[in-house]
Amino acid sequence: MRYMQEITLLLKTSFLSTFKIIATVLLGLGLLIAITAGLGLAAEEKIVMKISEHRFVPSELTLKVGVSYLLKVTNTDKTSEEFESPDLNREKMILPGQTVTIRLPKLKAGVYTFFGEFHPDTAHGTINVTK
Repeated sequence: MRYMQEITLLLKTSFLSTFKIIATVLLGLGLLIAITAGLGLAAEEKIVMKISEHRFVPSELTLKVGVSYLLKVTNTDKTSEEFESPDLNREKMILPGQTVTIRLPKLKAGVYTFFGEFHPDTAHGTINVTK
């Protein structure tokens, strides 16, 4: 009979310990999600662009104020190109057939220009950020 009481007590203690661990982990995950959202580290919106015949397609983008973006640019040409934007403080070499990701931070309203350094006469565009 004493052994049964000890086993019961052991099981209760074990269950409570497991429950506390699970509750702590879930609370930690909840805090991590809340902090991430509060710091603006939530997932960025994705934009797809390509370079074709020495042109950015699309060459004009409209984005929202206060939203972070991941701009994925694929170079379908047989020559290298560079995405360059002094307005955005971004410069990225894109080899033939390569896809690169350019992070765009939360931007203020305005017009931001970009161009291809090797073909600036045809490879250029604007990013319009609106409310």
